[in-house]
Amino acid sequence: MDTYLAFLVGPGERYLRYVQLEGSNDNEAFRAAERAWNGACVDIWRHGRFVARLPEAPEHDEELTRPARWLAE
Repeated sequence: MDTYLAFLVGPGERYLRYVQLEGSNDNEAFRAAERAWNGACVDIWRHGRFVARLPEAPEHDEELTRPARWLAE
């Protein structure tokens, strides 16, 4: 199992919060992020590598896009 982070993307393409996920591959992490955020726009990362973006429901067939920016402190 590997550790992934799923970041909730908010207004202005900024990360609002995140959850830590476990998965043996990117597909498992993708499915876990879908369950964790239930239709929200989410970016998935693994060890500093952008994996995918879950678009807001119901447009789950959209292409994956670039990652959002980090929330400014």
